Amino acid sequence: MRFADIPGLDDVKTRVCQHIATNQLAHAYLLRGMPSSALLPLSLAWSAYLLCTSKSANNDNQTQDACGKCHNCTLIHSLTHPDIHFFFPAKGLDAEGNIASERRMKYLKYFREFILARPYSAPWSWNEHLRQYEKDFGLSFNSPLLISRSEADRMRDTLSMTSFMASYKIVIVWGAEYLRKEGTNTILKTVESPPPKTLFFFLSDQSERLWPTLVSRLHPFFIRPLTQEETTNYLATKEKLPQEQALQWATRTENDIDLAIQLHKSKANPYDFVYDWFRNCWISNYDNLLKASEHFGHMSWARQQWILRNATWVLRMTLLVQRQATPLVQSLSDADAAFANKFAHTISHQTLDVLSELINEFARDMMHNAHARLAFLGYSLQIQKQFVLCRAHT
Repeated sequence: MRFADIPGLDDVKTRVCQHIATNQLAHAYLLRGMPSSALLPLSLAWSAYLLCTSKSANNDNQTQDACGKCHNCTLIHSLTHPDIHFFFPAKGLDAEGNIASERRMKYLKYFREFILARPYSAPWSWNEHLRQYEKDFGLSFNSPLLISRSEADRMRDTLSMTSFMASYKIVIVWGAEYLRKEGTNTILKTVESPPPKTLFFFLSDQSERLWPTLVSRLHPFFIRPLTQEETTNYLATKEKLPQEQALQWATRTENDIDLAIQLHKSKANPYDFVYDWFRNCWISNYDNLLKASEHFGHMSWARQQWILRNATWVLRMTLLVQRQATPLVQSLSDADAAFANKFAHTISHQTLDVLSELINEFARDMMHNAHARLAFLGYSLQIQKQFVLCRAHT
């Protein structure tokens, strides 16, 4: 992974190069941003630039970049560099919050395959991906993702050894918000007194969930989300999507490259569940709402959050139609535009505001482990009530 492989973010890449060129490199960074931010690709490109033995100018903007050809770059590209150590959330911890070494080696193999195929993914996508390995690991799909205490111990032990071939030892903690408290205490000591030439990258798209004591010891580095233009250009050039289709997927997914690619491959409309949900609430079809609550209850926590995110997107598109934001509305697909137009002429601004608040409350309740089926049914009835009130005032 090189800076040239990451779409846009020229301002961020320049900041990284300046940190290194002016010898202002901190020993521990918190790379934070949205789920659609290129947190992992940037940390890998940063590592490649730091360890590259033959840096060169980037043809796009003449900033420095890794060569992509030296031995260090080749190993980083395959995620097998011996001086870059990955720590990531996993499932199936024992009663003491640890993970067996044999199981970890399996996880590492699957993690490398996953990231090589989907470098712009977020931890919730990794959670979904692990579903296919349930039988292999003997896991329940709904068991939580965590970074175990044994991983923190392994980080400490790994850094106590000398580097194999590079000038730096680099630690990348992907999904740092999944760190257990016991592991955080061990990592604190490692971060406070690291061996020389050690660099930490803690990656999080939910940095508010990190322990404050850990955050206080990290240098914050915010990675802005990709713009619509950057996402569209990436999908058009790298994934060979037609420009119009690339723009539609960028709009649908709020510039989330990984989600756009996966949804494009699935050939399914990701908002059909939300459309049916709102329609059934509008016509008070309680039988279908009960069925939908059962379906929602059997989804993974990550997919439930994704459904609620989609509901927020549908409300946003409806508001844009009401406000006559023509350029953004024109980027919608025919199916999305048809629903948004009909919905916009059916409900009021006030009802949209209330629905948005209800969906946000629903998402917060799910974050606090609410019973999914009952919560879905309860909020569906509240949405249905708002639709009744809306009809009564029209």
